[in-house]
Amino acid sequence: MSTEYKPTDRDTLLGFIVNSPALLDGFNIPDDFWKSDAQRAVWAAIREIMEEGGIASWATVRVRTPSSGVQDYLTAIAGGIVSIKPAEFRQEVRRMAAADLKVRIVAKIERDAKSGVSDHLGVTAMQEELRLLEVEGADQPAGNPLISFPELRAMDIHTEWLVGGLLPENSVTVLYGRTSIGKSWACLMIAEAVSAGLPIFGRATKQRPVVYIDMENPLAVMKDRAEALNMRSMSAQIWHSTMTPRPPKFDGPGWTLYKTMLPSNALIIIDTSRSAHDGKENDSDVAALVMGRCRELRDMGMTILILHHTPKYDDRELKASGAWADLADHTICFFKSKSRDSEEETGGEIPLGSPLCLGTGKKTRFAPSEILHMILTGHGLELTEDPDLETLNAIADYIVGEGCGKNQTELFAWAKGAEGLPKKKTSFTGLLDRGERVGRWRTYKGLRGAKCYEPAT
Repeated sequence: MSTEYKPTDRDTLLGFIVNSPALLDGFNIPDDFWKSDAQRAVWAAIREIMEEGGIASWATVRVRTPSSGVQDYLTAIAGGIVSIKPAEFRQEVRRMAAADLKVRIVAKIERDAKSGVSDHLGVTAMQEELRLLEVEGADQPAGNPLISFPELRAMDIHTEWLVGGLLPENSVTVLYGRTSIGKSWACLMIAEAVSAGLPIFGRATKQRPVVYIDMENPLAVMKDRAEALNMRSMSAQIWHSTMTPRPPKFDGPGWTLYKTMLPSNALIIIDTSRSAHDGKENDSDVAALVMGRCRELRDMGMTILILHHTPKYDDRELKASGAWADLADHTICFFKSKSRDSEEETGGEIPLGSPLCLGTGKKTRFAPSEILHMILTGHGLELTEDPDLETLNAIADYIVGEGCGKNQTELFAWAKGAEGLPKKKTSFTGLLDRGERVGRWRTYKGLRGAKCYEPAT
């Protein structure tokens, strides 16, 4: 041949077959798997020989393919062919067929989008075919899939954090907060930090690819924010509703596109839960469906972070169905800090520079984190000092001394007469709960079950 021959994967597989036709025993390869005329000619010769009861070999295939071009092709793929195990051969065939099918699925969705005709059934059938290929090609456990708890204990698996103490890896996490508080800003900053392996909010990160699925914000707004944050990492990408194909809804037949198009070890940020489905906002069955599909992506190795809104009257509660929190592995609450004796604000825009709090929400399967204090600026979120730090220190000092062993009522009576401490009982008990949660002091049951306080050590 006039140019140096470089075999493709399919050339190598065809060479394996000619060298050892027993690889095909009980295994079918469709005719359309082969791409070139030479590959198809050699494959047709092998099929003819085997259907006639003969044995395919380099010699018998050469006799059936007298074309000089095919003869040269046979000579080229014969070099370096040794042997391969049947299981490895079949896995490689399935892997290549799955890769082709992924390309065809994306191409079909793009064609349907351009034509305005949506063939959901056709796409779903192709995706089911892909699922079967991937299931057949995966290493399947032999025998009983059940394991004992001692065997579970022996497994080398541990809780890992993408963002230290804040965002657990391989989890479905819901980040909730009121409209315009800065949820998208926070997630864009997390996307940049995780994709580059850089610290954020004073926390270490694990480097992972990131895909930001935006079904809510105008693309121009996201561009402005990316510029304000000076986002540079090429490993953080956005899939926006203006792109083709559009990111599919999680309650629709095209949702499995996420399984085929997203990196299995990526952080997937979904903005927002309400835009991710077409069902009723308060329908717990819809929430269960969406969260169940997010868990499927989690079980493939992805980390899912879903943005969710809160009602105007309470920015510590999730809006709509409680199933969003119930079915999450972890929640993160993003709320506006208020003065200790003020009433809760309702609605309205949050001015730049307003004090904000970010920390573990109402549900977690992991260790809760300390609350982070920050402000929203025109260039993202900035950490600030805890405004209650001085107050917590004062309470801790009192509990170490005269307040040791006192109950909540006694401690609040002291606080009402002390300078700079909360005068509302709910505010004060909130600080007591927070101090206990982060280990500033601890509690025990006193007389008649009263909750009494003592130093942590």
